[in-house]
Amino acid sequence: MGLSRSGGTPRSQSSGWGRYFLSLLVVGGVMVGVLMVLRRLRGQLVGAPQQHNLRLLGRLPLDQRNSLTLISVKDEELLVGHGPEGVRLLRRYPNGARASGPDTTAKG
Repeated sequence: MGLSRSGGTPRSQSSGWGRYFLSLLVVGGVMVGVLMVLRRLRGQLVGAPQQHNLRLLGRLPLDQRNSLTLISVKDEELLVGHGPEGVRLLRRYPNGARASGPDTTAKG
């Protein structure tokens, strides 16, 4: 007389790990796909940050606490001084009219 087994054939652990790994790949693929779509749509979404025409042209530290910064905003350049007292606009150059060399118009 033979006894029947109620469990059938035991599953191998490799098929369990295979399903787990496949699930991780699917979830990872979906996440990468969603990120790619969001990056592509970033400029088209309502309320998305718009590109500004703001560029840092240069910075000159005067000492440990004070410095000068030249910034380009749209069609003008701004010379800004900043230090412990705050930030101050020193000079505005419209349409890139900034002289490339030292100011030679000073009386002296």
